[in-house]
Amino acid sequence: MIRQKKLKLLKFFCAVWIGLGYLPTANAFWLLNFQTAPTLAPGAIGFIGGTGGQFTSVGSPASNSFTPFLAHAGIRVGLADSLDVGYSYLLISGQTKDAWSPGTDFILTHPISKEVDLSWNGRYVYSAIPSATGGEGGNHVQAIGGSMSAKFALTSNVALLPEVGVFNFTGSLAGNAVNGWGFQYGAVLSAKIN
Repeated sequence: MIRQKKLKLLKFFCAVWIGLGYLPTANAFWLLNFQTAPTLAPGAIGFIGGTGGQFTSVGSPASNSFTPFLAHAGIRVGLADSLDVGYSYLLISGQTKDAWSPGTDFILTHPISKEVDLSWNGRYVYSAIPSATGGEGGNHVQAIGGSMSAKFALTSNVALLPEVGVFNFTGSLAGNAVNGWGFQYGAVLSAKIN
């Protein structure tokens, strides 16, 4: 019975994740974390799917941009005690691009009740798109900033996570400077299979 529920939940989140890939896309650099400090247990699989938006002011002179709805989906896998890994997909102007984004997070999570956690996230990310025109030299962004999120447990394996954050950007996209700042907001539905 429990195995059937896990399988139904897995199918549901795979369908949501695939479905989000067919939504209209926008140019954005997504930085919200949608995760609390505890990692997934070894062998556990986590899924997230939801939406959010972004306001940025970058370049010189500054150019403002607002994208109200950005689809967001991801998969995480617990590898060992205190270690999990996530996967993402990048779509730029309707084209798939190879990218790499090493970074680091510092997350503090404080339980408010059995069903609610608050988290603070400090984050640094370097993202490069070597397959875009101009290669990595013309297509890279560094971002540093922070966010605050809440986790509302709906069941033992399903939760709602809203998050807001502010980030400072430096770098270049298509050879144009993208120095500036951005504000992001979003919410995802999260599920895990132990």
